[in-house]
Amino acid sequence: MTKVSPNTEIKINKEHDKIFKLVLENKEALAELLNRQFVLKGKNKIKKEELEEYKTEYITKELNGKQADKVFKIKNKEIYFLIEHQSKIDKNMPNRILEYKFEIKRDVEKKTKGKANPKIIALVIYSGKEKWKVATKIEEVQEKFKGINQEFGEYNLLSGREENKKNLLESNNLILQLLLLEKAETREELYIYLRSIIPKIKKEDLPIIINIAETAYAQKLGREKINEILKNIRKKGDDNMLALVEMMRKQAEEERRIDFGNGRKEGIKTRNKNSE
Repeated sequence: MTKVSPNTEIKINKEHDKIFKLVLENKEALAELLNRQFVLKGKNKIKKEELEEYKTEYITKELNGKQADKVFKIKNKEIYFLIEHQSKIDKNMPNRILEYKFEIKRDVEKKTKGKANPKIIALVIYSGKEKWKVATKIEEVQEKFKGINQEFGEYNLLSGREENKKNLLESNNLILQLLLLEKAETREELYIYLRSIIPKIKKEDLPIIINIAETAYAQKLGREKINEILKNIRKKGDDNMLALVEMMRKQAEEERRIDFGNGRKEGIKTRNKNSE
């Protein structure tokens, strides 16, 4: 059997790529192929006149300036078909496809000024002789974590709005306690929530709650109520904790004084500028 040199093989592969790119411009053949590959029937079938070639402007730095072979758009819809021809196996294909999809998405959003949220469907056409043994999605090559099965681009949601107030009130978790405070709709409700969570706060979390009370809620609740809350927090602490509470209180007061001073200076500058 005659051996083919690496340079000759590269040349042959490039010629094959050119041929496939040319053939992919035949919209009738492409529409038939997509309908067959994705089992599209009835009103879901793609018609050749619906296919528009999408000229992309993106270049992927991470992939040395490579671009997907062809991208087609369904007319009047934000649905895109990314077509990639491969004459040899590329084990990096899941990452490449992901990168292409992100770049196409950015390109579409840039052209539409953020109005479009495209659906991008990828198809790799492989014409090599060896069996294709590469993962078809990024999840297959990612590190696994038992008990959590989340796809790339998917996310879980923890919404304070949807959480039950009673459950949040009873929780000892600092993050859930903060969600409870953010749920407050009135000053009185905020005050009640802050007072109710103090007995449940872990000693090591006290500085965070003090900081939150001083910086985020002091103006909303007023100095009198904040002082009362800090007094209740102090009851929980030992001598070291009391010193820390006092230090943080002074620090917060100093920050407010600096902010007030800067605000006055800016106001004077603005008035002087306007009077010129």
